Amino acid sequence: MRIYLWVGFIFLVFFLAGCGKKNPPLPPSKSIPKEFSFEVKPTEAGFDLIVYLPTETKGGYPLIKISSLIIEKEEIPLDSPKAKSKIYEIKLSPKLHSAGNLYVYHDYQVKHRHRYKYRIKIKKDFLVRTDWFEFPGYLYWHNPPLFPENISFQVLPEKAVRLTWKKPEKDIEGLSIDYPISYEIEKISGPKVESFYVRKEEFFEKLSDVNKTCYRIRSILNFRGTQIPGPKSPPLCLE
Repeated sequence: MRIYLWVGFIFLVFFLAGCGKKNPPLPPSKSIPKEFSFEVKPTEAGFDLIVYLPTETKGGYPLIKISSLIIEKEEIPLDSPKAKSKIYEIKLSPKLHSAGNLYVYHDYQVKHRHRYKYRIKIKKDFLVRTDWFEFPGYLYWHNPPLFPENISFQVLPEKAVRLTWKKPEKDIEGLSIDYPISYEIEKISGPKVESFYVRKEEFFEKLSDVNKTCYRIRSILNFRGTQIPGPKSPPLCLE
């Protein structure tokens, strides 16, 4: 009987000793996610927030999961000087995977003639989170412009093509536009897609050797420094 007791005692000692060899938990200072960044891209439907998530902690350890990505959005109307800003908090749960650390949030909740500001922080768990990272400067939203009108082309003798169009006068909601507009020309030649940017209502280029070339044009509204793209025009094709 004593032999069995001694064997049990020795087994318990080794078991407890083994448990004691586990790595201690990381201090919060080393488990905080590393610095990250994000950018904001205007689209014809709102703003895309493109977040480059961290993959390591400040202690150099792999970041396996993120509890939440918190976006804070400040909104204020431009036509009401005495109006107070509204703050919205958006909580997301991005998944970390081997395919990359890029995460895109589409913010379609934007209003005509309003100013916006974004900042983001990452929460690893209940106790560990990053500081706020703020997007520099303000962003402004206006209804996107309509695509150009009366788009036409002219084939020139020197094997070139000239596209012309009329500047849109209204936005997609039918309101008059009083701000500068530039244009994006999308050229599709077979599998190749190219984009060109111009400020005038015309575009010149040499004719392509491809049998069929199509062009689509979109207006880009400069609203207080924010470049807001409108919808693309139907394709105009040369064969």
